[in-house]
Amino acid sequence: MAADVLPAGYGYDFSGLSREEISSGNSTIIIFGLSIMFVFLLLAALYESWSVPFSVLLSVPLGAFGAMVALIFLPKLTNNVYAQIGLITLIGLAAKNAILIVEFAKERVDIGMNLIEATIDAVKLRLRPIIMTSLAFILGVLPLAFASGAGAVSRQTIGWTVTGGMLAATFLAIFIVPVLYVLITKFAYGKNRLAELEASYDPAAHGHEQHGSKEPNTPPQVRPAPAATATTLRSASAVSKRPRNRNIRDLRCAVSANKKAKLLLTCQEKLRLL
Repeated sequence: MAADVLPAGYGYDFSGLSREEISSGNSTIIIFGLSIMFVFLLLAALYESWSVPFSVLLSVPLGAFGAMVALIFLPKLTNNVYAQIGLITLIGLAAKNAILIVEFAKERVDIGMNLIEATIDAVKLRLRPIIMTSLAFILGVLPLAFASGAGAVSRQTIGWTVTGGMLAATFLAIFIVPVLYVLITKFAYGKNRLAELEASYDPAAHGHEQHGSKEPNTPPQVRPAPAATATTLRSASAVSKRPRNRNIRDLRCAVSANKKAKLLLTCQEKLRLL
């Protein structure tokens, strides 16, 4: 069409974001793959396991889902380079929420607590940090989402992409990440190993008495005091008299010392008058 419409000596070329997208080609897929691979390797080194990081990485699609929904419901935004930068950012942010749950649950499973109880405890105790950190980040990104002026569309694209992804990664991951962790841990550990860990679990040693046996607490037995004999009474009276005698002697010495000091002062005054 350009050859038919344009006169001789004229051509066309892309510029701006379109040129950047064409020049990048398929590098976006490579960048996403490398990002996920590095996150996986870091989590594998952190947990010393090749299976547990999967429960963290499977929460990343939740963030991507929220970002795509935000881009679809805002027609003025497109899936450009800025949106892809926001998606790469969401890989770490979505994994952060899952790490807070998985790390705490894994620690308790390794000491022998029941898998379901450990996961529920992790969700209960980590719910507040997850919501607080996620809301703090979302509130910090809102100025980008509502930016105006020159280059506002690029800032709005990053802001709404990250905001939508964090909302989905926060409020959906709370329910999905624990389920993924339970399924992956059962598959990775196996029934026999989980049973061995639970058998060796001592709630009192780790301060988890509420997860131990439900037997009623028996009050400690109080042994009756031995009857006082004549010898013990005499020894007690002798011990009690000793400090009193010592205190009386100390008082006498103090009084005599004060009298001597007063006499010395009066003698010095008389000598001065003479």
